[in-house]
Amino acid sequence: MNINNKNTTSILLLFISLFSVSYFTQALDVPKVSVPSIIASDIEIQKAYIRETLPGNEISSAYMTIVNHSDKAVKLVSISSNISPRIEIYAHVMENGMMKMEQLNAISVKANAQVVLQPYGLHLMIFALKKGLKAGQMVVLTLHFADQQVVNVTVPVLGLSKQKHQ
Repeated sequence: MNINNKNTTSILLLFISLFSVSYFTQALDVPKVSVPSIIASDIEIQKAYIRETLPGNEISSAYMTIVNHSDKAVKLVSISSNISPRIEIYAHVMENGMMKMEQLNAISVKANAQVVLQPYGLHLMIFALKKGLKAGQMVVLTLHFADQQVVNVTVPVLGLSKQKHQ
């Protein structure tokens, strides 16, 4: 690994930060959070949330369930928001006994199926935040699909002790 590579270093530091937060919050009793579903055309977004950031941190992550109610597969190809110029799709993968994050170009959702974005699985990485995210904030994410569908979803920012994909 070239540790001088800025992107590699940023992703490594983010993974360590997210792992630490997740590790220390696992023992907490995490209450269920009611997050409304957003339905646009045949695509429904459920249980979406963004992680609150630690002071000084310019990176966060977002999670949700994408439900495809159509008879055709759909493909999420990009995400945009006014909170960040760079939101990317990632997956945690196990390679040679080590967990690592891998950037993906898209997420495919089969016809009449769903895909869950959750910690230690598929998720969205939000880089270069314009300012820190605090619990209680609402953030608009725009999901762009390969078939030109665009879904705007208003997502709550959850505090570090209240994050759990239901």
